[in-house]
Amino acid sequence: MRIMSETTGIVTQKFRITVDIDKLTDYIVDNILDKINKAKEISFRVDLDEYYIEDDSLEIVGTYDTNFKSYYSPATRFEPAEEDMQRFYIGEDGVGLLDTLPENIRKLIDISKVEEDEDNADYKCSEPDEDRAYDEWRDRQFEGDD
Repeated sequence: MRIMSETTGIVTQKFRITVDIDKLTDYIVDNILDKINKAKEISFRVDLDEYYIEDDSLEIVGTYDTNFKSYYSPATRFEPAEEDMQRFYIGEDGVGLLDTLPENIRKLIDISKVEEDEDNADYKCSEPDEDRAYDEWRDRQFEGDD
């Protein structure tokens, strides 16, 4: 006759699971860029420079084009100089803009920071046509000569 022994208890097993999150990351980046691109204030395009995972954050770096209008009034004897800029910012308006991401993404991520350095922007200004006023005046002078 054979005697058997039985032992019961708890085993703690270590494990590691490697998950390729490229598709998930692509999906999140595509949705964020799509929302920025569809914003009515984005006038031309959104360009993605790069995206990467750093620590526990997804970093998305790119550019977008939007219209701007600036005003400047030089100082006078009685008033200080004044300047104002009207333009779209993802950071200022981004709370509402990025809140329109699909719910399955919104409930899984937190947009912790949107950085837009106004000093690191490329403002392309249309140059005023210095000859336009003269050309219009000249055209008016010759209107009755036909």
